[in-house]
Amino acid sequence: MELDTIQRWYEECNLGEFGFSKRALLLAYFLAAASIYEPERSRERLAWVKTTALVETIASYFDKEEMRRAFLNEFAENNNPRDYIIRRKSNTKKNGEAILGILLEFLKHLSLEAIADQDGQEIIHDLRQAWEKWLLEWCSDGDRQKGEAELLAHMINVAAGHSFSQELLSHPQYKRLSGLINKVCYKLSSYKKDKVDNNCSHNITAYANYYVTTPEIESEMRELVQLVLHNSKDDIQSDIKQTFLAIAKSLYYAAYCDHGTINFHIAKVLFDRVV
Repeated sequence: MELDTIQRWYEECNLGEFGFSKRALLLAYFLAAASIYEPERSRERLAWVKTTALVETIASYFDKEEMRRAFLNEFAENNNPRDYIIRRKSNTKKNGEAILGILLEFLKHLSLEAIADQDGQEIIHDLRQAWEKWLLEWCSDGDRQKGEAELLAHMINVAAGHSFSQELLSHPQYKRLSGLINKVCYKLSSYKKDKVDNNCSHNITAYANYYVTTPEIESEMRELVQLVLHNSKDDIQSDIKQTFLAIAKSLYYAAYCDHGTINFHIAKVLFDRVV
């Protein structure tokens, strides 16, 4: 079972010891499975969950600027997960090196899977560049939401077998989608945090006075949908665009639904028997 696979990975990596909860893992898997439900797309779901888990783990564990900088430098200077895996297995103590090893191992595994889809083309450099871009954003002020959605879309699309040329990354439509998904992710995260902080989960109108307004989010969501559904001969691949929309919808759902509702849906979708 796919969920068993992801839970086994969670236990083997000891992510719970680094502050990433089983509930957060279940939520990530639920959002991935509800968004990408076709049986043959397991690799995309696993890439979604693992990327989310690693981003949250890294951001919560390295909570001081000097720690963030040290992690970024260590990542930039190392690309072989073997040494870190050995250290992790021989030392159960919590440490940043173990997290780096988990990340490097994930990227190596994802790149090896992708090579088979892309006629042997080596993509580990592209994967590392995508993570370095997010790490640089996060290092500046510790806000993981800056660039997280773009990184997630990149990892899912790589897992789906799409190649990422410089031409694609510099395509105006791809750049616009990346910018929009990052804005939507950041604003929905702020919306959700303020909703919890001000105990207004069931009173959306009370949020109208905040600097991030519901109309702003709705407007950017509409623009993203229009970009994804628009078709012309100069567009990027439809499947790549659909990944951005799937992520945006999952973020929207997670921000607007309360914990009780989400927990009910998780139990219903993941654990109820289908009659």
